[in-house]
Amino acid sequence: MRIQARKIVKQCKIIDISIKCDICGKIIADADHENEYYQLATGHHDWGNDSCDSVRSYDICSNECLQKRFNEYLNEEAEGSYTAYFEARKAWSGKIQYEED
Repeated sequence: MRIQARKIVKQCKIIDISIKCDICGKIIADADHENEYYQLATGHHDWGNDSCDSVRSYDICSNECLQKRFNEYLNEEAEGSYTAYFEARKAWSGKIQYEED
């Protein structure tokens, strides 16, 4: 049997307070800024356990940074792999809001 009671519990959570471009370091969104940006995933589906380890995620602020990352990807990661993928999608971040205790 479970005996229950109501208690007020404070939680410590890790929250996003800003989004920063993984290429140039520019702040994409925070409490004062909102922006369109790219969410990018790269990896491969080659045979073996390393395919799940190949997945990388990036937040990218502009077309220029996306182009730069794409060129790096083609020259470094995709070479020699027939199943490499580069998935980019546009995203929108409103102003990031959070409560401080």
